[in-house]
Amino acid sequence: MDDIKLIKLNYDKKKLLSICKNIELIESKHLSNNNEWQYGLLDKDLIIDLYQQVKDITGSNDIEIRYIVQKADYAIAEHKDLTHKCAINIILSDEYGPIVIDNKKIYYDCALINTQKNHSVPAFKNDRKILKLGIRDIGYEEAARTSSI
Repeated sequence: MDDIKLIKLNYDKKKLLSICKNIELIESKHLSNNNEWQYGLLDKDLIIDLYQQVKDITGSNDIEIRYIVQKADYAIAEHKDLTHKCAINIILSDEYGPIVIDNKKIYYDCALINTQKNHSVPAFKNDRKILKLGIRDIGYEEAARTSSI
C-alpha cells in the first residue's frame, strides 16, 4: 500500500487559517533548534465539523490536532513522527513545497500520510503551514482501508 493517500474533506482554508493564527506556537525541539519548526495544539471544538469528518472516515477515536509552521528556507530532515501512527495533513499555505517519501516529491492539499514511514520536508521560500490531525490509535493501513474518501 502506498504511504500517502490524497483525500477530499469539506473545509474552508481561510477560516482554518483564521482560527490557527490565534494558537500559541512552541518550538518542536526534536526537529529544530532555532524555532524553525513550531506547533500549537487545537481543541477539537474549534474545528468540530472537520474533526468529525476525520473521525468518520478513518475510524479513529484518538485524534490530536496541531497547527504546524515550518519556517521559510528551513528543511526538516528525514524522520518518523513521534506522537501518532498516521495523520491527515491539510496544507494551509498558498505556496508550498512537497513532502518527500521514498525519494519521491509529493505535493498535496489534503492527504492521509503514513507518518511511521521515513519522510522529510525540503526547504521552501515561504513558511509552510499545515493543520495536522494526528491519529494515535490506528495505523495508516487501517485508516486508509477504512477511509471512504
